[in-house]
Amino acid sequence: VLRKHAIWARRMALLGLALVSSGWAHASFEEGMGAMGTRDFARARAFFEAAPADARAVYQLSRLARLGLGEAVDTTRAAQLLARASELGHLDAQLDYVYALANGQGVAKDVPGAMQRLQALADKGVVEAQIELGRALYFGFWGQPREVQRSLVWLEKAARTGNAEAKTLLGIALLDGDGAPIDEARGVALVREGAEGGRVEAMNRYAAMLTFGRVVPRDEAAGARWYRQSADKLDPMGQYGTALAYL
Repeated sequence: VLRKHAIWARRMALLGLALVSSGWAHASFEEGMGAMGTRDFARARAFFEAAPADARAVYQLSRLARLGLGEAVDTTRAAQLLARASELGHLDAQLDYVYALANGQGVAKDVPGAMQRLQALADKGVVEAQIELGRALYFGFWGQPREVQRSLVWLEKAARTGNAEAKTLLGIALLDGDGAPIDEARGVALVREGAEGGRVEAMNRYAAMLTFGRVVPRDEAAGARWYRQSADKLDPMGQYGTALAYL
């Protein structure tokens, strides 16, 4: 009985230590983000370094090193921190590390390795990874040959989740007949949904179609409104389209 009580007490003590450590890590991260907000990067770094097991804190340390905030730019250290945050499960770090590998930023360039990581995330249903994989295949990023049909499969998966970026990319491909038969009706619908979801490239494409009566009935006033929404997001093409509408 005494032995059982001792084991129980030890387990409870370890649980309490874990809870305290977790709370401390959370507090350190929040304090660090507060310091980031006031641009006190040295203080922010100290708080983030006090939480080495918090993926969010490690990711922020990578950003400080990559952007040279309060310290000299150090892409090697940034890549190492991204790798660590990736291992801890931080999604943004996993995606950023893919780009670091693909571009050789702070780490030996490894395009196949980057694509394998991206593919693994996409296979798990990570929408952001599905979109980035679709982009990489569609545009032939990092010196790879374009694989348009394969890219559209991933964009289709992401679009079904309601993602505005995926809808925009897929819609434009269907309108242009790039890698798939032209489907104007669905292409217009997807591009409009992308515009309604806040994607400036969709706003500009839909505005141009309305302005010149391409695929959809001509409606210059509606086209100008979409250009203006894009311009309000500081997009140069939206600003240019709005200026032309005024002229």
